Amino acid sequence: MDARPSALARIRAALAASPLAVDAAIAVGLALLSLGSYAGGSTQVGPPGAVTIALLLLESLPLIVRRRFPALVLAVIGGATVVHILLLPADADLSAGLGILVAVYTVGERLARRPSLLLTAALGVSLVTAIALRVDLAAVLQSTVQTLLILAVAWLLGDSARIRRLYAATLEERTLLLEREREERAAQAVREEREHIARELHDVVTHHVSVIVIQAGGAARVLDKRPDEARLALEAIAVTGRQALTDMRRMLGILGEASVPVKEDE
Repeated sequence: MDARPSALARIRAALAASPLAVDAAIAVGLALLSLGSYAGGSTQVGPPGAVTIALLLLESLPLIVRRRFPALVLAVIGGATVVHILLLPADADLSAGLGILVAVYTVGERLARRPSLLLTAALGVSLVTAIALRVDLAAVLQSTVQTLLILAVAWLLGDSARIRRLYAATLEERTLLLEREREERAAQAVREEREHIARELHDVVTHHVSVIVIQAGGAARVLDKRPDEARLALEAIAVTGRQALTDMRRMLGILGEASVPVKEDE
C-alpha cells in the first residue's frame, strides 16, 4: 500500500502551515468580489463614491488578521456593515455579507463561548437596529429572521470548530502524558532490575571471596604438616576463583543488557 500522503492531505498540510496566507487570500478574494459588483454598477452595494468603496474594503480586508484579533476584526467589519446598511437604498439586500459571517465564525472558533456569544448577540442587535431604520415593519421581520439565522449558524460552526480543536489538543496532551508515563515506568523497571542484579553480584562475590579466604587460611595452617591437604585446599581455591569469575561475567552481562532500553515491535 502506498504510504505517501494524498494530494488533499498535502494541500491541507500546506494550508495549516500558512494560516496568514489563507486569511489574506480569503480577505482579498471577498474584497475583489465586492469591488467587482461595484464596478459592474450593481445597486446592491450602495451608491457610487469613495465611501462605498471604503466600506466594502472594511467589510473584507480586516479578515487578514482575523485569527490574531478576532474581536477587533468583528467590531470593524460589523461597524462598517451597519454604516453600509444605513447608506443602502431601501430596495437593496440588507442581509449580512460574507465577510461578517467569516468574522462571526472566527469569534466563535477563537474565543471562549461566553464572550463570543455576547459579541455575536451585540452584532445581531446592531444589524437589526440598522435594518429597522431603513425598511418597513414587514421587511424588518423578514430581514431580522434571515440575519439572525445566518449569524447563529456562523457562530455555531465556529464554536463547534473550537470544541473540536480543544478536544484534539486534549487528546494530544493525554497521549504525550501516557507516553511519558510509559517511558518513566520502563526506566524505573530498568533501574530496579539493575539494582537487583547489583545486589546479586555483591552476594556472589562476597560468598566466593569468603570461601577463598577460609580455604586459604586452612591451607596455610596445614601447609607444613599436611601438604596433601594444603594442595587440595589450593585446588579448591582455584575452582572457587574460576567459578567466581564465571558468575561475575554472567552477572555483568545481564547487568549490561538491563541498561539497554527495550524497543517495542512496530
